[in-house]
Parts: sequence; structure tokens; C-alpha cells
Amino acid sequence: DHVDKMLTDMAEGGAAANTMVRVRAVLSTAVDDAVRRRILQWNPVSVTVPPHGPRRKSRSMSTHQVRAFLEAAQDDRLEAMWLLGVVGGLRPGELCGLCWNDLELDDGLVHVRRSRLHRPDGIQLGDSKAPYSVRTVELPQRVLESLCRHRALQAEERLAAMCWGNPELVFCDSNGAPLSRW
Repeated sequence: DHVDKMLTDMAEGGAAANTMVRVRAVLSTAVDDAVRRRILQWNPVSVTVPPHGPRRKSRSMSTHQVRAFLEAAQDDRLEAMWLLGVVGGLRPGELCGLCWNDLELDDGLVHVRRSRLHRPDGIQLGDSKAPYSVRTVELPQRVLESLCRHRALQAEERLAAMCWGNPELVFCDSNGAPLSRW
């Protein structure tokens, strides 16, 4: 009852569903230790169910905001990334994990297969967030033109750099080092 009340209080206080799931998991792990040590006979946390968190307001940009954002991104070194993210619907981690072999510029396609992951041992490429996240997106001409300009700029940067990071990455810093999605 105490755990149910705590979770209900969290939900009423505006906690996200994922936060409540994590809090419940940590508490359950601690109580599992008490069961293993025979302090308790069973784990009462296991019968609790976290309530649904509050519905979050949509974080999508309005049409006006998208236009202003894309106008501000014009001539930015990563203009193609911003444009692909907005028009193609790619998540930040997917953009940072995009490799040149994921693009079919002649056919106007991008294959979203992986993402940049932040793990305890560092940043690395990994599988997309969920199986349904793997997808192929058809790109409009404006995005294709921006990606072609980006590829040419990156080729110039690669020639000028003393050392280049990962040559497979579409979006990286001016020395080829991976971008953080943050």
C-alpha cells in the first residue's frame, strides 16, 4: 500500500511514467535483496503497478516554427542534418549515427538502421531505438540537394584535416569526430 501511494503521489505530482517505472524497479531490487537474505518472505513491490504518467503536451513545432528554424539553419555547416531531421523525421541519435552507405542519393532515399548510443564505455553506433524505428524515408529534392552540398563540404574538410575520424559518418565535426546527439 505504501508503494502504491508513493507512485500515485508521484503521478499526481507530474512524474513521467518512465520515472515511476525506474523508481519502482530500484525499490524492487532493494526488496529482492531483503528476500534473498530472508528478512522478508516475498517482494511486495512485485504486486504494484505504476500509474500512467501525465499526458505530455506535444513537442512538435508549428509550421511557423519549422520555417523559422530552417531559415536560421540556412548556410549552417550542418544545414543538411537540420533539414533531414525536420523533413525526414529522424531522431537526433539517428542523425548522428547516419552513415553514407545509408543514403541512396540517386534514388532519393535514406535507410534509418542505427543510432548513436551513449553507453557507460563511451559513444558508439548501435541498433535503432526499436525494431519499428528501422525504416526507409523518401527525401524531397531540397533535402537531396542539401545532402549533396554537405558531402562536397565534408570532402573539402577531410582534405584539409590532419587526421579524420570516422569517414563513414554523414554528420560529424569538422575533423570527422562523431557528434553527440546532445
